[in-house]
This record gives sequence, structure tokens and C-alpha cells, in this order.
Amino acid sequence: MGPSAKVLALVVLVALADVANAQLSTPIAHDDAVTKASGKGNKFLDRKSSPDSFDDEEAMRPQDECPANLRLRWMTEVTSSVYSTPVIADLFSDGHKEVVVPSFVHYLEVLEGEDGAKADGDWPAFHKSTVHASPLLRESGEGTEILLPMYDGEVHFFNDRGQALDKRLYVPRLRVRKDWFVGLAPDHVDHRRPDVGADSTENFQSGFREPDPPGRGAPEHADHALRRQEAREAREGGGKETSGRRLLSDTEPSAERGETLTEEAAASFKVFDDDDTAGDDADDAGEERVGGLSSEDEKISEDDYRAFWEGTDGDEGTQGVGGSVNEGDEGREAYKNARPSLRTHHDAHAGWEDESFHQRPRESGEETHVYVDAHLLCTPSVADIDGDSRDELVLSVSYFFDREYYDNPAHSNEMDASIDVSKYVAGGVYVVDLKTLALKWHTHLDLSTDTVSYRAYIYSSPTLVDLDRDGKMEIVVGTSVGFLYVLRADGTTMRGFPVQMGEIQGQVAAVDLDGDGYPELIAADTRGSVAAFRRDGSELWERHLASLIAQGASVGDVDGDGSLEVIVGTSSGAIHVLRGATGEPVHPFPFYTNGRVMAPVLLTKLRGDESAMTLVAVSFDGFVYLVDGKRACRDVIDLGETSYSMPLVDDLTGNGKMDLVLATMNGVVYAYESLDTPYDPLHAWTSQVHSVNNMAARCGAAFGVRGKDRGYHDVRGERIDVPFEIVDTRVTVPVVETKGGAPHGPYKVTVTVTSPGFSAVARGSYDNPGAYKLSAKIPNRRARGRVTVKVSDASALYVEDSYSVSFHMRYYRVLKWVLVLPFIAATTALMQMTRGEGNALPTWGGIAGGVRGRLGKDI
Repeated sequence: MGPSAKVLALVVLVALADVANAQLSTPIAHDDAVTKASGKGNKFLDRKSSPDSFDDEEAMRPQDECPANLRLRWMTEVTSSVYSTPVIADLFSDGHKEVVVPSFVHYLEVLEGEDGAKADGDWPAFHKSTVHASPLLRESGEGTEILLPMYDGEVHFFNDRGQALDKRLYVPRLRVRKDWFVGLAPDHVDHRRPDVGADSTENFQSGFREPDPPGRGAPEHADHALRRQEAREAREGGGKETSGRRLLSDTEPSAERGETLTEEAAASFKVFDDDDTAGDDADDAGEERVGGLSSEDEKISEDDYRAFWEGTDGDEGTQGVGGSVNEGDEGREAYKNARPSLRTHHDAHAGWEDESFHQRPRESGEETHVYVDAHLLCTPSVADIDGDSRDELVLSVSYFFDREYYDNPAHSNEMDASIDVSKYVAGGVYVVDLKTLALKWHTHLDLSTDTVSYRAYIYSSPTLVDLDRDGKMEIVVGTSVGFLYVLRADGTTMRGFPVQMGEIQGQVAAVDLDGDGYPELIAADTRGSVAAFRRDGSELWERHLASLIAQGASVGDVDGDGSLEVIVGTSSGAIHVLRGATGEPVHPFPFYTNGRVMAPVLLTKLRGDESAMTLVAVSFDGFVYLVDGKRACRDVIDLGETSYSMPLVDDLTGNGKMDLVLATMNGVVYAYESLDTPYDPLHAWTSQVHSVNNMAARCGAAFGVRGKDRGYHDVRGERIDVPFEIVDTRVTVPVVETKGGAPHGPYKVTVTVTSPGFSAVARGSYDNPGAYKLSAKIPNRRARGRVTVKVSDASALYVEDSYSVSFHMRYYRVLKWVLVLPFIAATTALMQMTRGEGNALPTWGGIAGGVRGRLGKDI
């Protein structure tokens, strides 16, 4: 290659890189960019999302009942709807559990596990945004630290008292060329994979009736893909086809008429109605926004409907959009100075004016580029991904302009009028050092407009796992374009990826399904497909379940046969159980409910000591189903409410029994206690993702750790002995190559002892599961603290167990007796002596009388 050719190649590379800042996929400005790039070559995109076969008939069949013996212990209403899964933790290290609840609007709340009362301190903690993700809890030498990702692209940090810490992460805006979409050919995409393609007549359906047309009722919820279809259908009058896929219309016959929300459930969303700030552009057909988690609304105006999906409160048109720190110091300082002080729920003013979010100053000085706002629509992950002994915070970031915010006249001057906000939707991964919040790297994955069918949002939390066992973790994330990405610890793409499916909204699970010692990646898409991929990107198995799947899969030994199963819920109300090794259905499943299942399915044990697990699923028919994993018999809890958050299970009260926690879209948190199921930390599920990256149940054919001395107790001396048991009953095949020890070993163990102002760590490595013990230092003062045992296998899949203890609390009790006992002994001896002489001890009255008598005689 001559010098001129090299210069030309360099210019081309620089120009391409300037389009989308290290973007990994080709930009999508037209649906044809995907649908015509590979024809019919992608089986995932060729499929349709439709009702399960005979789902209505199956749902009406009689089902066997098997009681789970649960009773309501308490219920508490929080400040707003709960879309994200709460977290259960002993927040104050006092031996009592709390429930950390991320309310949708303005507040992070903490409830006492014993009775559901609001926790002491400055709870609830106030913020100016909305929350579409679960909080992350982290133990450090400063105590418990809570990370709360915000819709507007910020991560806030709180301590265990509800006070905002003096640090905050602002995800920077994405720099994109203004005219990136101009001149792009409709067939420019070439993913260079034989499995990329699409069906231009995709028809999304569910087992329930399509939403009422505009002006005739409340739109019915599905999930991100369905609600975008419904919004476009309302704009186009129901009969117009788009270039990407044919959508349902009012003139077409219904797929399968089913249930919709009750009037009571629909009315619960009036808190989000906006009667005063309706958009001025109700008939604009060129814009469609998706800015957060889904819900339902009774508003019939298209702009209000869009605004609600965007995650904004009706009376607060300025909340819910994010930006981040300017790359220059001037912008960062300007925002820092403008940042409001934290207020508690009790201090907040009654009006919305004090709770409105305002964008920071925008970047300026460039005419050829636009800076697109960052938004966090899913929970980040924390781990040491690059092996430098420092934890990283890994975020999946969606970049777009919140139209509701910029349509507000109060903010119209913040955006250049020449910018068409519908042309900029992107997704990427942003990695920072957790301690310093300094950027390590960021990668831009997808770029699209907001008017195509394949938008570049990211609803999938990153999964961190060491697929190739090189000591560094890979980052696995699915996007709404349909790509399953695997990035190395430095942000480069792993060979064999990305793989394209339909739109991926749920988190990808990493579990060893075939017994080869290496984890497979399990992904589900909105077209009803579930697939397991090996670490090289090849397919282990896939199955089409027909109905939309909005959440990631759960994995566990459901029927107690020693093998893993994969469990997903669908929009047709079905709970499917598939063989982990082959993807084949497990009899007698699927189990059918009478409403959509839009939350992850919980796997635990709630029926005593039975070998089979209990599947806990929240359905949109208002019931919580507790399904036996072997017989598919069920018990139900009649909530009369719907939920997107995963049910959780733990011992909330310390009575040694399991407790079930449910959070609903009506903003109510319920706690049900089991009457006959003993507590086991391996059966607990305290957050949607266990530890760093584990989405598999830890009982049955599973991997887990159990502390052997986990009761709340006092520790004295200089060190604490921490006994624990590593449990690994995962099935493996004989062909697994191991260097001595278990196929999934070695197991790296980290024992951490923390209390305010103190942190100590002890580490060990073991080739096989079993019972072991490590010793760690403890603080030399009175304090409460926590012991955490974290175990990772050879693929960096993590499990952990933690419990609270006190340090030197009983020292003062001993000192009290040391001081009191001599006095008691002396008193007892004196009484014995006087009793021996036959005389009673003198009384004060007698002594005083004698003194007065002598004084009288003297006078």
C-alpha cells in the first residue's frame, strides 16, 4: 500500500470514528438497514411475537392446589409506584433486616423488616429525578453505602442514615455528529454474520386485547416493544404500515381477546396524570420516546401517553432528563454550584416547583456535533473486572433527548432549534473506578433514530463474568437493537460476538448449563425466543415461546432432579420451564396465569422441606402464584395489584422462618411470613441479582456459600474466626478438563469485616467445595459491624453470605459486674455477721432518734 493509500485509509477511519464515538455497530437510520442487510437469514428476527397456543383455554383449566402456608405480616404504602426490585439488607448492622425501596418519583425509602415502619434517620432520602433501576448496597470502612442510579444519568450515593454523600457520578453526554443520518443508504448494514436478518412484516401481539384507540380508553401495558407499537398505532390511525414491520390496527381482528386492567388498577395511575402541562404537539407523528420502565396510564392524549412512558410526573414536566458533567471544568463547576442540598421527606415543600430537575449547562462551541443526554434505565454492576484489585462501576447507558423536557417552554431555550431530537438514540457502556469515580473507558454500542423499529436503547443491566478464565471479567449486555454484546475488560469486543436476536430487555444470565465447567449466556427477547450461547458465540440451544419476554431468565433446579432448568414468564401469562442442557420443555409446565407475567420469576423453597422449589410469579391478573416446581400445583395471594419488580425472600423478622416481600405499581410493599418453612441463607433471594452476577437459585443443583456462625452475637479479642461452607452441586460432564479439584474450582474466598471506620479482609483459595475457616482482625472498640463471605469460582461467578455482629459490647457488662460484685459480697458478709450476733443492723430512724434524745438532754 502506497503512502497516498495509507493517508486515504486513515482519513476514512477518522471520519467513521467521528460519526459515533467508537461505535461498535453500524448506525441505523432506516428499518431497511437491518431488514434487508441479511434477508431472511436470522431466525430470531424472522419470528413473530404472538399468543401462546391455546393459552386462554389452558388458563381456564382447573389447577391443583397445594398450600404454601403464608400469612400477611405487614403492608406499607410508600410515596409512589415501585417499578424496580427493592433490596433486603441489615442496613444498620443490628441484627434486624430492612427493605430498601426505590420509589419511582423523588424518594429512596427504607422500611423496617419487622413491622414495615419507616426507618429512623433522614429516610426517605430525596432526589429530583425518577428511578428505573434497583439500588446497589456496598459495605466499606465508612459503613453501608447505597448507590442509586437515576433516570437523568446520575448516580447518587447515600449512607445508611439516608444522608447524601459528598460525591456523585454524572455520566457525560454523548458527542455525535449532527448530520450522521444524512445520506445513509437504507441497506448499509453489514454485520458480517450469517444469522443477521429480519422480517419486515413483524406483528407483535399478546394474549390480551390490543389497546383502545385514541379517545376510547386507557392504553393497556405490555412492555417497551409493545408500548412503542401502540403509540405508533395511535399516531397512524391504526391502519398504516411502517417500513419495519406491520403493526396491529383497530381495523384488524384482535389476536386473542383477553383481560385488561381493572378500573381500580388503571385509576391508580392518576398520580402521574398531567392536566395542566399537556404537550402542544399532540398530533406530531414524527416523534416517539421511550425513556424508562413501562406502566399504564388513563390519559388518552398522545403527548401525555408518551410523557408517562418517559418516566416523568404529570405535574412536573421538567423532571426525569439527565445529563452529566461537562468534559470541561467550567461546566462541571457550574453544575456543582447549582446542585441543591438534600432534603428529607419531612422537609420537602408541598409544591412541585422545588422538586423539578434542571439540566446542567449544555456544551457549546461546536456547530457540527450535538451532545446527547445520558439516561440510566437499568441497574449498574460492580466488580473488579480488570484484576487490578480495585472495583469498577459498570453502567449500561441510553443516550437520547427527553422530548417532554425540551417541549416544556421553560426549557425550550436549552436546545438549538435546528436539532431534531428524534434523530439521536444511542446506547453504550461506561466504566469508572468505584472509589474515585474516574473514567476508565467507555464504548458506544449502537446508534439509531427514534423513528425506526430497532432503537438503540439499553434496558439490560450489564452481566460481569470471566467467560474464558483469563482472570479478567467480560461485560455482557443486550440491547434493544437485538445485539448480544460481550466486551472484554478493556472495552474491545470478544471474538464471536455480537450475536443478534430480537429486542433484548432483560439481563443476560451466565450459568453453566451443559456441565462443561464454563458458563453459557442465556438471553430472551421480545419476540418470544430464549437462547443459550457458548462462550465463543455458538448456539447451545434456542426455543421460541411465541409470547413477548420482557425480563431475563431465572435458573435453578426446579423439580429437584439434580439438573438445572431455565424459567421465563411471558406476556401471555405463561410460566415456561425448559431443560437447561437442551432447552426442551419440562412437564407439566408451562403453567398459565390469567394475566401478563412481566416480572422475573423467583425460585425458592416455601413448602417446608420438600425437594422441589417454589416458583413465585406476579401476574397482571392481580394474583401472586406460588407454583410447585414438580407438580405444578399452586397457591395464590390475592393482591389486586400488578408489579414489575421481582418478589424477594428472606428472614425479615429473625424468627427463623422465610418471609416473602412484594412491591407493587400502586406503591405498596407487602411482607408475608411462612408458617412452616425454616430459614436457610441458600434459599434466600435478597435482590434481583445475587452478589455480583448470580441469577441462579442457590439450592438444589447449585453453587452457594453458607456462614456457619451467622447468628447475631458479640465478638471480643483481636480477631474473629469465620467458619463457612462452600456448596457446589452443579452437574458436570466427564470431558471437563481440570487441574485437580472440582470442574468449577478453584474457589477464591474473601472474608470482609466492616464497621464504621474499620475494614479488614482475609482471603483464601480452595480446590474443592467443603467446610473451611478464615480469621480476620476486628476493631478494638465497641461497634456494630458485618461479616461478609464472598466466593467466586473459576469463571468469576459470585455467591456470598453476610451477617451482622457486635464487637466488645459485652465488655462493659463484665465491667459492671466486676464493680458491683465486690459491693454485693461485702454487704452479704456484713449481714451474715450481724445475724450471727443476734442484733439487727441499725436503721436511720433509730440513729436519728438517739441523736435527738441526746440533744434534748444537753439542752
